[in-house]
Parts: sequence; C-alpha cells; structure tokens
Amino acid sequence: MIIPEHLLRNGITEGMFMSARLCGRPLDGITFSQPPMGEPPAAMFAGLDLGQAQDFTALVICERTMKADPAKGMRQEPHLAVRHIHRWQLGTPYPAIVADVKELYANPPLQRTTLAIDRTGVGRAVVDQFVAADIRAAIHPWTITFGQGSVAGHSVAKIELVGAVQTLLGTKRLKIAPSLP
Repeated sequence: MIIPEHLLRNGITEGMFMSARLCGRPLDGITFSQPPMGEPPAAMFAGLDLGQAQDFTALVICERTMKADPAKGMRQEPHLAVRHIHRWQLGTPYPAIVADVKELYANPPLQRTTLAIDRTGVGRAVVDQFVAADIRAAIHPWTITFGQGSVAGHSVAKIELVGAVQTLLGTKRLKIAPSLP
C-alpha cells in the first residue's frame, strides 16, 4: 500500500488505512499516489448508486488530481483515478449499506469528502437515511433524468454523465486499475 507523503504529514498512518473496513473486510486495493511537486493534494470523492430489489448497489471511490496540460498552455486539468469499487449483494437492506458507508467515511482519507448519491430509483426517503446517519461526508443527492438539461444539486441528464465519462476516457484523464472488478 502506497501512502502519499502529504497524507502522512497530516497524521494519516498505514494503520488507519488498514483499520478502515467495509463490509467486514479491509479496503484492499486502495492506493494513493503523491501528487507531483507543486501540485495540490489529491481530492477523494465517491459515488453511490443505490440498487433496488433486482439491481446491485455499488460504490466507486475516485481520487482527483490536477495536472498541467502542455497542449492547453499548461492549464490545470482534472485527472481521475478509480481507487476502489464495491458492490453489495442483491437484497442487502439499505440500513446495512448506510452503516457500511458511515464506517468508510469515519476516518481519512474519505472523512469530510464528497459522497454523491443517485436517488433516481430509490427516492428521497432512502437518501434521508444517509443524511440522518450523520455520515462524515458532504452528501449530494442527484436524480438522473432523460432530459437534456441539468439543475445544479438536484438533477443531471444521463447524456451529460455519459458525455463527461467519454471525454475523460478519450483524453486519458480517467484511469481504472485493471485489478478492480
């Protein structure tokens, strides 16, 4: 496990990483790279897609770093690295998922970072369980629509999500480790 120097300076230890658990297992496979000299530290965030009876619930944890792009006059561009993917068993009750996510956000590196939740199929009542659990995260619920426009903080069109991912993949600014499921 690689722990960046800037996290070590902030009191993060390997023991903290090893003690973080999700669903009773260590968060294997999460590595954090040190940003190049002079660049800001990486920002962590996660997205949670809440499944229903026939859909899996999945969590994706990403690390965002800013890198200068020589082709754009050294303008800073975000680069994303998927660090962890977790899928719960079908039929896992929402309170169990809430508890797992709360435990994950209890300590660095995710503590006090962003958690985006897709509330499209499950509705506000399920998202309210996450808010009521006092998870140490900035929780941002989103509804994915079939429309063309987005409303900040409330809904986003599926076409915009797909376009953003295609752009990041096409410009090689989204990396997914081959070892991830």
